[in-house]
Amino acid sequence: MNEATDLDLKKWLSTYGILTAERVLETFNIRLKHDELITAIKNPRSIYYQLLRVPLKNIFNGIILQQTQDYQVYAQKLFIDYLLSGENEKDASAPGANTREEIEEERKKLINLGDEFSQLEIAHQTLIGESQLSLIKLSRELQNSLNTAAKKCKAILQHHGVNQSQEAVMQAIKVAIIHYDLSDEMLAESSSFWDEIEKNLGISLNREMRSELSPSITQFHQHKAEIDQLLSSYLTRAEEIAQNLRLFRKRFFDTILKANELIKSLPDYHPDEAREKENLQSLNFDREIGEVHPES
Repeated sequence: MNEATDLDLKKWLSTYGILTAERVLETFNIRLKHDELITAIKNPRSIYYQLLRVPLKNIFNGIILQQTQDYQVYAQKLFIDYLLSGENEKDASAPGANTREEIEEERKKLINLGDEFSQLEIAHQTLIGESQLSLIKLSRELQNSLNTAAKKCKAILQHHGVNQSQEAVMQAIKVAIIHYDLSDEMLAESSSFWDEIEKNLGISLNREMRSELSPSITQFHQHKAEIDQLLSSYLTRAEEIAQNLRLFRKRFFDTILKANELIKSLPDYHPDEAREKENLQSLNFDREIGEVHPES
């Protein structure tokens, strides 16, 4: 797992609670009970946790993207107000000529920066669309596989004189997988996975029954490997987008600082303070979101 990505996910969940996670899973037609959802999002090995990683990373990137757009718009307003003042039309012999030339260069840089940023916005939206379609498809297959596993397990239990509905068996498997966090040993005879199955169904499973049930559950659990493989590519792309978003956010911010410094140094330019205050309101956010700081 990418540690920075998982840290973002944990921060998101701790900040916004489980409501966002619940809505994301509902997009995939997956509904967990409140206590199941809490357990699932705290267990990095849970299939349901894995399904959340890319969508929440995309949402997290969307917040940084919006901040970057706000910086871009604010920078544009600085130059628009400057141009509307007519200051740029002054004769080259008027005081501040060199500064006006620098301001014009910064304005052109902002236009080019905006063009580059547009490509990143497209990449972000493309990733959202591609990953959502893939995860919806995989979630559907996951649910079908769970239904198949539950049907087979129900038949095995009936063979041993244990009558349980397919829905109850399916729920028991789902809960047991949510709670278990050692996937490589999940179906071992002494695994706590079986304890969860017994607890949820109110039955006792002997060695023979566990052995017979294992293959059916293994088929369902193999989807985790597919999810891991699929997510690896998407998470890499999401992290690259996050890094670039942080870079663009800083570049737009630096442009604002530079433009302000130059414009305010003009001897005859007097900005509209009320408009400036109004524009600043759009920048009332935590610009440290998504930043990676070295541990102290």
